[in-house]
Amino acid sequence: MSVRRVAAVVFGVLSSVAVAGETGEGEAVYDRLCMACHQTGVAGAPIRGESDHWTARLEQDVETLVQHAIDGIGAMPPRGGNPNLTDDEIRAATHYLIEPVMATPAEKSEAFDESVEGETPLPVADDAESDTESEGSSVDHRRLDGEALYVRARCATCHATGIARSPKLGDASAWRERLAQGRETLYQSVILGKGVMPPRGASTASDDELKAMVDYMIERVR
Repeated sequence: MSVRRVAAVVFGVLSSVAVAGETGEGEAVYDRLCMACHQTGVAGAPIRGESDHWTARLEQDVETLVQHAIDGIGAMPPRGGNPNLTDDEIRAATHYLIEPVMATPAEKSEAFDESVEGETPLPVADDAESDTESEGSSVDHRRLDGEALYVRARCATCHATGIARSPKLGDASAWRERLAQGRETLYQSVILGKGVMPPRGASTASDDELKAMVDYMIERVR
């Protein structure tokens, strides 16, 4: 019997059939929406795989955790900031989120290795020029597709909702003081991290890719 099936029996949440069918869906929702906070601990979010973060929470039972994700709790907005998620999708993501802390150490290590190997490169604009200043140098960030990078790096997890007081995309008032600091300052804030935002927004993006994302966000309030 799998760890996920054991968890379902212990907590009385899902039937074995439901658990077997939710694995892929839960991971997909987590990767798309939850990872930005639950991989880094931003705004106090419990990190996936950190058993100390989950001990007290798991004592409440899984359905309580699912309801917290649906209703919102602390800095986390309802449905993780995506009102279009169904209850079943949230439930699947919650089970995927807690899976490592209910698994054996070997399974935890395997899950971490798979998450690292699954990283995909961030996109470059289709019309980007191929030449660079010198061989081996990075592509000029102005030639990159900032919007596509913003989506791929999951910036919307915080910047579409204003979670932890992050400036919302397209909200001119939230950006006014930040724009006054200058574009270079904003670049460095993203690269180095600021407040609850971890360095590089918890992504693997390069400096040029991060700058392209910042440019995209700035253009939305121009």
